[in-house]
Amino acid sequence: MKRRRTAQEKKLVDDARLLRWWRAFHREEKAVALSGPHARTLAELFRAFANIECVQPTQLVGFVGAIGTESITKPVSSCCTS
Repeated sequence: MKRRRTAQEKKLVDDARLLRWWRAFHREEKAVALSGPHARTLAELFRAFANIECVQPTQLVGFVGAIGTESITKPVSSCCTS
């Protein structure tokens, strides 16, 4: 016989499902952004994020400041900021 889930268990299951969807969505966004014209710049930015313990704050700020934001489209920008 199946045991009914409590409200807390339902919330945990729902939150886990939403987190999986969110990660899949952003994984797809990242793949699209990395296949576009800004691939080299974004790859370097994502590498810096992956090694954030080794990157000096001034390096990251300088790199982000050097990126021409007027040429970056909205989907690429949202991929980097979320």
